[in-house]
Amino acid sequence: RISQLAREAHVAYSNTLRNLPFAIFASPFSLLRVLRDALAKDAGAPAMRAKIVAQGLAGLCLAYKLRHEGIEHVHAHMAHSATSLAMYAAHALKVPFSFTGHAQDLFVSPHGLALKLSRAAGVVAISNWHVKLYKRITSDLQLVPVVRCGVDVSEFTPNEEKISGELSILAVGR
Repeated sequence: RISQLAREAHVAYSNTLRNLPFAIFASPFSLLRVLRDALAKDAGAPAMRAKIVAQGLAGLCLAYKLRHEGIEHVHAHMAHSATSLAMYAAHALKVPFSFTGHAQDLFVSPHGLALKLSRAAGVVAISNWHVKLYKRITSDLQLVPVVRCGVDVSEFTPNEEKISGELSILAVGR
């Protein structure tokens, strides 16, 4: 089962970039969004602007590769590069995105967090403290669910039934 998932996994920063010309042609407005974000007044130093472009292009390429997979929503863990890539891929796919922030992504390299919070269809917090942090950054957030890290294994029992139908998962992470 794991080997099947591994065969179906799409690695965003690998040979996906060879589709860049096709991805740009397929999503020119998404490319314009990436460039607008990179040129924005608050985009940061030149290295950060280049990073926005690189992550944006990788997101467009990922979207192009997955354009026929029926993706309905993109969710990312870690609010930095994974969420940037998810945000641009979702825009190119014309679907909503959401993310879960954790720690290093919020405190050490929170670049673009306000933009991501404003564009996300949903944000998941890992603690009540994180909810307050997000709401300090933007007051536009509605409900921010708290989903704590970890699993209470006493809540689950093995399911002997086989899953019928097809299950598709898009995960953006590192």
